[in-house]
Amino acid sequence: MAGMSDVEQVSCEKKPRSGLAEGAAYVLLLVGPFIMNGMLVLFGSLSHEFAVDPSEVMVAITAFMVPFAILQLISGAISDVVGRTPVVFCGVALSSLGLAMSATSTSVSTYAGAHIIMGIGWGFINPAAIALITDLTPPESVPTKMGIIGAVGSIGVALGPFAASIILTHSWRWFYASLFFVTLLVLPAIAFSRNAGTARAVGSGMRVFLSYVSQELRRPVVLLLMLMGFMFAETYLATVVWTSRALTGLISDTVIGNLLMISGLVAAVVGVVAGWLTKRRGVRLPLILGITTLILSAIVLTSIDDLGNPLSLPRVTAALLVVAVAAGMLYPTSIYYSQMLAPGKRGALAGLLMSAQFIGNALIPVLFEPFYEVGIRVLFEAILGASILYLIVSWALYRRAPLKSQTTP
Repeated sequence: MAGMSDVEQVSCEKKPRSGLAEGAAYVLLLVGPFIMNGMLVLFGSLSHEFAVDPSEVMVAITAFMVPFAILQLISGAISDVVGRTPVVFCGVALSSLGLAMSATSTSVSTYAGAHIIMGIGWGFINPAAIALITDLTPPESVPTKMGIIGAVGSIGVALGPFAASIILTHSWRWFYASLFFVTLLVLPAIAFSRNAGTARAVGSGMRVFLSYVSQELRRPVVLLLMLMGFMFAETYLATVVWTSRALTGLISDTVIGNLLMISGLVAAVVGVVAGWLTKRRGVRLPLILGITTLILSAIVLTSIDDLGNPLSLPRVTAALLVVAVAAGMLYPTSIYYSQMLAPGKRGALAGLLMSAQFIGNALIPVLFEPFYEVGIRVLFEAILGASILYLIVSWALYRRAPLKSQTTP
């Protein structure tokens, strides 16, 4: 079959089971996007607290995202070598420290420094936690678990800003303090769980980690997967970010927040469905449904002349719901690819995929600002073009690695 040489065979050996470790991994994959999106609501209170302009507080986003994206290039490979548990434990410990520092910050510089530490921590956690869940899952159930991972991430995205807005009625510090206590509860669950992932060649040090990454980067199928992750940011996430930006000042922030929350919850539900479809039908149907809805949402948005017109709100809402379906289908599918292309290096591949996606996140303002300056329709036409490019990349990846159903005939 064409492309199957790009996929290593999945081992059929019995997997170790550790419900405690798996549950802790899901919690961490929820808390990460919960923090990243929740902090967006805090900027007004933080700027008042630190007596600075809100734009100065936004440096915390960069402080978090840069180490978070870069570390994932190697942290997944490290977990392939030394095992998942030590890497996740180290990441949780660092993230807990960053959360404690954030909760007690007295200046924007200490607040940004705390987010650097958190970004490093979650850079270790993200790919290792994904690979940990796969390690503990029988091969036939991996698609379902990837759907759950996608749903958990979408719930974090949806509920982070909502929860932060409620906590702000007391103090922004409680946002970080409450999550600090959550990570403290996760630490013993990770520490006392059975180490997952095969530890090997530890004595070779950094050369082993880098060899894992360099070997995978030479595979065209891996480069296509990374490009797929990057384009996910420039399509779905760009749609959410720039629609929110365009609506700011035209409708109330509460309405915008509610739209984004509903969109995130829709993506969560669809993510579970995507895992179920992948298990029974393979990746082809989720890819078709995801890309079709991705392009459809961009077409709807390009048809809107005046976002501020109340009559346009139903179409904007429809576009956000449709693009949520796209995210729910495509995100779990890309994670599934990262876990199946090379099962012995699934940590490395998860790290490469996530790093590419979050580098894409960081570039969304830079890449789309020029189009926004020309006009909102031009902006959404650019996102439509990016969606078509996503279609091309996904088609090329599927041709090389047409992952099939995990159910027996």
